[in-house]
Amino acid sequence: MIKINGLVKQQLGQILLSEMEWPQGVIVTITKVQTSRDLRYAKVFVSVLPEEKKREALGKIIRSAKELQRSLGGRVEFKNIPKLNFAIDNDEQEANEIDRLHDNLK
Repeated sequence: MIKINGLVKQQLGQILLSEMEWPQGVIVTITKVQTSRDLRYAKVFVSVLPEEKKREALGKIIRSAKELQRSLGGRVEFKNIPKLNFAIDNDEQEANEIDRLHDNLK
């Protein structure tokens, strides 16, 4: 599954870069992908900078999910092309909060 997740991450990242238009200064990155064993579903985590554009960018991605799935199907040879479910990756934000709390304890 690690190789499949990596391939989906790589291909979707390229699709987001080449096939979608983003406002100047907005950076959208695929941070991780979790595919189901049967390849029917994939949860795709994205990071968006600047943070105040997260909601807008995620909405655009979700509205384009079927188109992104079709594009992915044209790039990979899987028996099933997974249904894509997108979410904001909050790991970095949570890590920064833990660092901030840790610094306050010193």
